[in-house]
Amino acid sequence: MISTIRALLLSLPVAFASACSTTNESASAPASKPSASATSSGETPEQKLERVRNELDRNLLAGPTIADALGYRTVWQARVETDPTAKLAGVRHTSDTLLLWDSNGVVSRLRPSNGDTMWQAATGSKLDRILAALIVPVGRGEQAAIVTDTHCFILDAGNGLFVSRQELQRIAETPAVLQAPYLVYGTRAGQIVWHDYIVGSNARGGQLDGQVIAEPRIVAGRVVAASTGGSVSAFVATDGRLTWERRLNGAVVARPAADDRAVWIPCQDQYLWCLALRDGRALWRYFTQSTLDASPTLLEDSLYLHLPSEGLVCFEPVPQDKLDGVVRWRCPEAAGDVIGVCRAGLLVWDKASRTLTVVEERNGAFVRSMKLPGAMDLRMIDPIDGDLLVSGEDGRVQRLTPIARRPRPARS
Repeated sequence: MISTIRALLLSLPVAFASACSTTNESASAPASKPSASATSSGETPEQKLERVRNELDRNLLAGPTIADALGYRTVWQARVETDPTAKLAGVRHTSDTLLLWDSNGVVSRLRPSNGDTMWQAATGSKLDRILAALIVPVGRGEQAAIVTDTHCFILDAGNGLFVSRQELQRIAETPAVLQAPYLVYGTRAGQIVWHDYIVGSNARGGQLDGQVIAEPRIVAGRVVAASTGGSVSAFVATDGRLTWERRLNGAVVARPAADDRAVWIPCQDQYLWCLALRDGRALWRYFTQSTLDASPTLLEDSLYLHLPSEGLVCFEPVPQDKLDGVVRWRCPEAAGDVIGVCRAGLLVWDKASRTLTVVEERNGAFVRSMKLPGAMDLRMIDPIDGDLLVSGEDGRVQRLTPIARRPRPARS
C-alpha cells in the first residue's frame, strides 16, 4: 500500500488547506479560510501560508517553490512500500503505465492518474538485477515483462500474478526495448538479442565488436545499437536482419539518438557523429575537446548534448552541406541531459548532482538551477509540455502537471 499526497497547487491557499498530511487525502475536500483560533493564536494567514508552504517543500520531492518556478502544480505524491533495506532503483513509464522496482527485486505498478498501487510482485531473488519492466501485448490482452540479467519474468498486467519464468540464453547487459513479440537487448559479449517473450526463447540476434552496454534504440522500423568496439549497426526491427554497419574510431558507451533521418552517436574518439539511418553514411561529425559518454536528446528539430568542455550544446540535427555540424548555441552553466521543454524553458537534469537547470530554448541563456536532493530520477512523460515524474530512493514518487502550455517558438 502507499500513502498519497494530493496537493493540488493550482490555487496555493486551497492546496495548503488540503495537502499538509502525508497520508491519503481527498483532492476534493473543500477549502476553508484560516480559522479564528489560528488568528487568535497570533499566527496571521500569511504566516500560516508560509508555514504550510515550508512543510510541503520538506515533504514533497519537488515542493511548491520548485513547482512555481517551473509553472507546474503537484497532482499527487505517493510512497511505495519497500523493505527498510531496499531502495527504489528504477522507473519505466508510458502515458498510461507506471512501473517501479527496488533493489530487492520488488516491482510495483502504480496508477498514473492518482498514484495508487495496483499491485506489487517480487522476482524471487534479491540477487536479480532488474534492467527493465515493461507492459507487453499478448493476444488481445497485456502482460508485464520483468527483465533481469538472467531471466524474463512474465506477470499478469492487471494483478501482478506470476505467469512464467523464462531463462535468457544470453546474459543481458542493457535494458530491453519492445518490438512485439520480442524484447531486444544487448550483451557484454557484443550481441543484440531478440528474445521472444511469447515462446520464451531467443529468436534471432546480431553481433557487434566489443560490448554492448548502451540500450538499443528502435526507430522507423530499425534497431540501432553501438558497442565499445566502435561498431554502430542497424537491423530490421521485425526480423533482426543487418541493414548496415559502420566502425568508428573509439568506443561508444552512450545510447544514440535517432529519427527517420539519422542516428547521432557520441563517441570516445571525441567526435559526435551523425550517420544516415538508411545506409549509415556519415552526414557530419563534430570534434570536441573530450571523450563523450553522455547521450544526446533529439527534441522537435534540435539536438542537445552536454559536452564536458563546452556545457550544453544545441546542434542543428541535419544541416545541409556542413560536414563539421552546425552549433546553434552553447550554455556553459547547464550540465546533464535535456528531458523536455515547458513554458519555463528547456529542462536539463543532472542526476549526479541532483540539479535541475532551466535554459532558454531559443538562445541557450541560463535561467536558473534548482537542487532536488531527494530525487533519484526526474523525467517528463511527454517531452513537450509533459507532466513531470519525480522519484526518490526512499520510495516516494511525485507527479506534477503544467499550469499553462508554452507558446510555440518561432524559428528563423
